Amino acid sequence: MKKTINLKPILYIIVLVLIFSLIIGIFAERTDELKYSEIVELFRKEQVKSFVVDGDIIALELHSAYNGKTAYKAELADPNGFRQEMWSILQEQYASGKLVSFDFIPKAETSPYDYILPIIIAG
Repeated sequence: MKKTINLKPILYIIVLVLIFSLIIGIFAERTDELKYSEIVELFRKEQVKSFVVDGDIIALELHSAYNGKTAYKAELADPNGFRQEMWSILQEQYASGKLVSFDFIPKAETSPYDYILPIIIAG
């Protein structure tokens, strides 16, 4: 007798992996490839017009183009460290009018439902 391999479970697993990877890719925040040192340098040269730190993502709007763009999004490894390091510069630039606006939005807290709900839906 010949043994046949049932391919249906393998195909289901492959389809599920593809679907989950697409969902993760769709909902992942897009960032530009700016290094932390470049971000700090932009602030020191007073090129930043406004910025928002949302969680660990910083969105910059520049006075003039840097590498052909005036808007950037980048990831900060330590947003609180960035705030502490740059606070005096931010205050000076805001008082002089070079920095028009800025905001620090705290990172959203995750709940157990953020992990359990996708598992229940997938199940």
